[in-house]
Amino acid sequence: MTALSARLPIALTMGEPSGIGPDLILLSWRALKAPFLCVGDPAVLIERSKLLSCPLPSIEIIENPSQAEALFGKAIPVTPIPLPGKVRAGVPNIENTAAVIESLKKAAQWACARQVRALVTAPILKAALREGGFAFAGHTDFLAAQAGGCNPVMILYAQDLCVVPATIHLPLAEVPSALSVPLLLETFCATDQFLRERLAITTPQIAVCGLNPHAGEDGWLGREEQEIIIPAIKAARHKGVSLSQPLAADGIFASNPHQWDAIIGMYHDQVLAPFKALAFDQGVNITANLPFVRTSPDHGTALSLAGTQNIDLRSFLAAFALADRLSA
Repeated sequence: MTALSARLPIALTMGEPSGIGPDLILLSWRALKAPFLCVGDPAVLIERSKLLSCPLPSIEIIENPSQAEALFGKAIPVTPIPLPGKVRAGVPNIENTAAVIESLKKAAQWACARQVRALVTAPILKAALREGGFAFAGHTDFLAAQAGGCNPVMILYAQDLCVVPATIHLPLAEVPSALSVPLLLETFCATDQFLRERLAITTPQIAVCGLNPHAGEDGWLGREEQEIIIPAIKAARHKGVSLSQPLAADGIFASNPHQWDAIIGMYHDQVLAPFKALAFDQGVNITANLPFVRTSPDHGTALSLAGTQNIDLRSFLAAFALADRLSA
């Protein structure tokens, strides 16, 4: 790590302004252990602090990430992206969609340009953004497009558990046709690379879930294992990736999931449901295969909790700490 990279801040985005994104920043900023800046509307932070009845920290407007380090521990540095519509805790306003997207775009541009060393995103409200013209399934696809169109890999990480869905935000009926040998091969290799380069695991041991119950029962319960998953595993093994044969997902999580450095599933809920059951309060969402580090807390906008102080900060703090560690 060079002296220059050590001074670069971590960029925070507020996410859905009517959700708990502003609350997370206000309630946790003194606990953040590295320089940061927030991209969003400072007026939202001011109003939300009143609703939370918490002392208003000093908010300093900055235009360049290089200004953030001098404010570390003293204030919340904010690069302003004004919201045109009224912001009420718990009540989304579609008038603010374009500005929310612009804040994400600004933070991603800085990350791509190496002006910030990592990006931590607060939860967005996907339905509201799509209603306002957002053409992406979520943060993962949007950030990949901003980075030039790479194929992103979603990784959910806790201290002793790591899961990866090979397909992300797809309707379940579309998953079988979306699976392919090239997709799985890239997912396997990107996961192995992340574990080696970011987590310093010398020889990662990765479990692969089958798509079908009992991993297809040798073709009796589906052919995807024989025709897609196993060929992709063989191709990845030729590249030095240590993978299991397709295993029944219920068996992996029921026995000892912590024996694996990562567990790769074929669809979103196959691995995220057990992950959240086992590690919800510590879970961090990571986007691998980007040219920069991006993390987020493993929960949603929690509209009903915005402005109440009844929120758990642990996942957000874990997301920031992991972004700091991975980008060091």
